[in-house]
Amino acid sequence: MKRAGNAGVPWPRFSAEKITIANPDWTRQKFFATLDEIDFQVAVLPLLAHDIVIPTINLVNPSIDVERLKDNRNNWTFRFKQSNEPSTWNLKLGDISLAKGTVDVHDEVTRAEMQVVVDTLGQPVPIGEVMKQQEAASAKSSAEMVGKSGAAKLNKQADAAAASEASAASAANASEANPASTSANTSITTKEGPKPPVPPYAFGWTVKGT
Repeated sequence: MKRAGNAGVPWPRFSAEKITIANPDWTRQKFFATLDEIDFQVAVLPLLAHDIVIPTINLVNPSIDVERLKDNRNNWTFRFKQSNEPSTWNLKLGDISLAKGTVDVHDEVTRAEMQVVVDTLGQPVPIGEVMKQQEAASAKSSAEMVGKSGAAKLNKQADAAAASEASAASAANASEANPASTSANTSITTKEGPKPPVPPYAFGWTVKGT
């Protein structure tokens, strides 16, 4: 682990070399993923709020092997032990930076046998912003599926929750409710303004195989 300064606050910097993730014993290749090196920094102050903020992850020569058999067994489905309690930590990832990466595909279901080479053309991929955009699109899609009737119910529930919070705050302060404060609380039901677009990025790729 190395330390790097940022705005007067030292940020811990982590790096590791020759990382491998093993494949199941039925696959053709020994490793699911290999990586020559990984390097990233972690912002210190957000850790106090249980936020793990990683502005950029640098990957050197990542390689992934994707395999599936005729019986639909595949090596990209991972099963981890699930905890009954939600995690108190949040991960916030900014950009993923890499020069080139390769993906080998062997799929007996679709009869695909390919090698894909991905080149980010010297620019990091703003994965954090991309994920935020996808979440926003998913929320919009869900709202459209709910329809006007469902949306009205959700808004009514949000208004009730906001009113309850305002009432609780008034009781705690032993004072009368402030109309301006109530209005601010209920503003969560209004539509947000336009969000900034995802920063431009591009990548090239080549595919060989069948």
